[in-house]
Amino acid sequence: MFAFSSEDKSLALPFSGRDPLGTQVVWQWRARDIVPALTAASRQPEGFQLLFTALAWWPEFAVRYKRPQKDLRNFFLLVEQAFARASKMSGIEWRLPGSRRLNDSQESGLWIGLDARRDFLLDSPLANGTWGIYRGPAINAGLVDESDRLPLVEADQVRRHTRRPP
Repeated sequence: MFAFSSEDKSLALPFSGRDPLGTQVVWQWRARDIVPALTAASRQPEGFQLLFTALAWWPEFAVRYKRPQKDLRNFFLLVEQAFARASKMSGIEWRLPGSRRLNDSQESGLWIGLDARRDFLLDSPLANGTWGIYRGPAINAGLVDESDRLPLVEADQVRRHTRRPP
């Protein structure tokens, strides 16, 4: 038995090929009232973990190696690649953007770099990768500020939990 209600005009948006059942519309108009900082794309906790780990370690790296703030994004790309390739070598599935290229690669060993043709996990990784997908929701949730800094207490906690054991 089916029951129909009257049309909800606030949910009446055109369907898209990526959302044939129209559930994205419900998420956009109703769930964001409850969880405003999340997006449909930022659903993997590992994305936030990677972002927060890189942002927590950046100040220490920048001071130690005298790197300017403008190098943060390249630092993130290198950290992301190192995590992804270490996961592959450990036999752990990489669930974040770039898994297709990472898994298709026949190269052995752990390599990272800033050559877009050879090293990047994705084309336009800052827009389409972990940085682009998870940074916005982290800023919207107040977990990261507009200057890409974690609050000191949280950054210290991340560094303590990711520091190499003695």
